[in-house]
Amino acid sequence: MNVRLGTPNDIDDCANIVGGQPLWDRYDYPREHVVRDLRRAICQPAAGPNQVWVAEDDQIVRGFAWIVKKGGMARSDYLRLIAVARGGEGRGVGAALLDVAEGEAGRPGMFLLVSDFNIHA
Repeated sequence: MNVRLGTPNDIDDCANIVGGQPLWDRYDYPREHVVRDLRRAICQPAAGPNQVWVAEDDQIVRGFAWIVKKGGMARSDYLRLIAVARGGEGRGVGAALLDVAEGEAGRPGMFLLVSDFNIHA
């Protein structure tokens, strides 16, 4: 498993991960909004607050994590979105992404929100 910063070439693959799962329908987050938001996050200048980390295996995107630097009450990094492709569950994809996110966060840590209906989070 390789985890690296996302590029514009990853946007469609990441959007397909979100768009292809019923969980994200609950969030009312359609694929076209994911594409729009990821384009803004990935294509901004490197000094900006967003980082999108992509996990790939055999050159296939298996998941991604979107971090907003200092986005948690302007104090800690905010894990805005983490998603794993179908079939990637239980294979260490989410754990690898969280390891990178936590390593990037440093002190005082990372902030995230989870909905009560997302029982697998």
